[in-house]
Amino acid sequence: MREKNADLVKARSLVDASIQEIDYIEKLSLTEESAATIVSRIYECFRRLGQALLIAEGLDGDDHETSINALLNLHIKSARPIQILSTLREKRHNINYRGFIPSLADLEEVISMKKALWKPIVDAVKQKLK
Repeated sequence: MREKNADLVKARSLVDASIQEIDYIEKLSLTEESAATIVSRIYECFRRLGQALLIAEGLDGDDHETSINALLNLHIKSARPIQILSTLREKRHNINYRGFIPSLADLEEVISMKKALWKPIVDAVKQKLK
């Protein structure tokens, strides 16, 4: 991980972009045809939140795993453990690099993760960016 100057403006912009994208994703129809795109985009929104934390701390993660790990260090209260973000990262990796085609059940699992974790994580990230 490389050190950089902390950039709260960029970090907040990443949070805002993620919120805007999640709002759009929530309007999409949940179908087998849309599953890969929705899973990948939900993952990307979480990843950007982690990247925002790193940027705010003056760090620049070299990979997706570093961004997700930044989120795993948050102390939040949610209906599901925050560690399930690792499962989401694996699903997205399998979609992008192994040709995995998620089923509707896979998509529903990811939507369940998002519903349980999104707001608590966004709130925690925003708190850290104050």
